[in-house]
Amino acid sequence: MHESIKKVIMKKTIIDNKIFDDVFEAIRRLEKSHPILGLKDKTAGYLIKDNKSFKLMELPDGTIGAFPPNFNFRFYRGENDNFDDKYPCVPKIFRIKNQGEIDLSGNTYNELILIDRLRIAEFAFIAKQFPQVRYAIDDYCNVDFDALAQHYDLNTDLLDMSSDIAVAAFFATHTYDPQNGYQIKDDGIGCLRVYVHMATSDNFNAEKKFRLIGLQPFQRPGIQCAFAIKLNEGEDFSTVSGKVLFRQTARWNSRLHDSFYERGSNILFPKEDIEDVSELVRDSKRLSKISIKQFCDERNLTVEYVETILAKYNISISGRLIYSLSRQQRKKMERAFKGRPYGDVRLVSRLAF
Repeated sequence: MHESIKKVIMKKTIIDNKIFDDVFEAIRRLEKSHPILGLKDKTAGYLIKDNKSFKLMELPDGTIGAFPPNFNFRFYRGENDNFDDKYPCVPKIFRIKNQGEIDLSGNTYNELILIDRLRIAEFAFIAKQFPQVRYAIDDYCNVDFDALAQHYDLNTDLLDMSSDIAVAAFFATHTYDPQNGYQIKDDGIGCLRVYVHMATSDNFNAEKKFRLIGLQPFQRPGIQCAFAIKLNEGEDFSTVSGKVLFRQTARWNSRLHDSFYERGSNILFPKEDIEDVSELVRDSKRLSKISIKQFCDERNLTVEYVETILAKYNISISGRLIYSLSRQQRKKMERAFKGRPYGDVRLVSRLAF
C-alpha cells in the first residue's frame, strides 16, 4: 500500500486532484479504517487520551526512544489553509515575518537565524536542569532538544509531523489565537499532508533529516505522536509530500474539536512548566554567557562575533541562565519523575532498529 501512495505523491501534489467535502472524508482517503472516522459514521469514535502505550526502540546512537504504536511509514501534517498558493512550506526559522527581515537575496537575514539558534541553545541548557530530563539522560533515553524547542514554540529548522492523522486533522481544522487558544475554522480550505518514509538506521543518520521524536521527558510530543523533518534554507516540504484538500465545515470540525477537549482543556497541550521556559526564551532580550559559549564552541564561532550581533539587536548577555527552577518546583519534579522520566505511560516492548 505504501508504494502506491508514494507513486501518487511523486506524480502530483494534490492527491486525486479534488477537494473533499469535509475533514473526515479527507482522512478516509488516506486512512479508511482510522477510528476517528467513527465520529462521523456514528460508531465508537476516537479517544486520544487513552493513547498512553509506547514501544521502546534502540536507536543508532545507542539511546532508547519510545514511539506510539501507530508508528508506521506514513506521517501527516495538518495545515488550516491551502498555503501552497501563497507561501513555500518551510520551517519557522526560515519564514519571513515582516519586510524588515529580508536580506538583499530575498531570504531571512542570517543574523536573525543565528539569534533563533542561540535561543534554542538557551532553551536546551535550561531544559537540562529539569529533573525528568536528567533522569531520562541517565537512563540512556533519547532527548531531542531541537524537537522540544519546536514543540514548545521556538523557531527551529524542523517541520512537525505526526504518525496519527487525527492529530494532523486537529491542526488542519483550527486557527490559533494567543488569547483564546485553538479556535474552530468554519470556512475556507484545509490541508492534510502525507509524507512517506521508511525509517532505517541509514536514513536516520543522514544529517538527521527525519527525526524520530516520540515520547520525551515533557508530555506534548508524546501525546501528539510527534515526528519531524529537518529542512535547509531553500528546501520546500511541498516538493516531497502529497496533500489532500478539504472544505472547512463547522459541523464536522466541531465534532473533531470536541474529541480533543476534556473538561475544557485541550489534551494535546497539557500544562507544563517547560512552557514558561519557552515563552521566556522566545520573548526575552537576554541570553546567558554559558549557553552562548557552548553554542560557539560547537559551531567554531567566536564569542566576540556573536556578542557583536546580539548588541546590534539590543540583546543583552547575562551571567546566569535566564530561567531557573524554584526549589519547590525541583523537589516536586524529583518526586514525580524519579525512576520514571516519561511519567505515567506504559512502555510495552523493546525493538532493535
